[in-house]
Amino acid sequence: MSSVYNTGPVEMYVGVGVSLALVFLGYSEDGMRIELRETFEDIHSDMLGPRIPTEVQHFQADAMITGDLVRWDDSVLQVIEDRSLGGAGWGVVSRAENGALLLAQGRTYRLLCDAPNVGILAFPNLVAYNFPNAYLHDTMTRRRGARAERVHIIFRALAQFTNIGATSGVPATATLYNSVRTGKPVQGPD
Repeated sequence: MSSVYNTGPVEMYVGVGVSLALVFLGYSEDGMRIELRETFEDIHSDMLGPRIPTEVQHFQADAMITGDLVRWDDSVLQVIEDRSLGGAGWGVVSRAENGALLLAQGRTYRLLCDAPNVGILAFPNLVAYNFPNAYLHDTMTRRRGARAERVHIIFRALAQFTNIGATSGVPATATLYNSVRTGKPVQGPD
């Protein structure tokens, strides 16, 4: 028996509102592609030559979240396009943005990818993805004109291990993502 996997739109929320509250960004019609990327580094020695590692180190993971918004709140989109988050303003590059440490300087925000069908028995494997520390990444394509178009958007999420200049006090674990859905606006997107 086949299963239905097309669950409809994904609601995108970003934590850039008052006191970092979640605000509605937009809908992704076909869902968002979430790529969890583990990082490994080969350790070589003379024993096995330059191509075969004698050991492999495992490092922190990150996530790339990509998709096309078919409907969005342009004012919220402008806030996240302004990577200074309230600094220079949309379309203006501030000198303070050059070399900014996104985690340490509080330039990341919460990203919630929430499907309206989460919790319905017909979709038992559908979960929300909540990224506590995300930012708008390099690529974003948007056409301007009289006809409505999609916005291709790419976020990157990191786990926050940041404690610049110190090793004591760094947490043993940090959350890259979870399924927490709390904090969504009471009035949903229209």
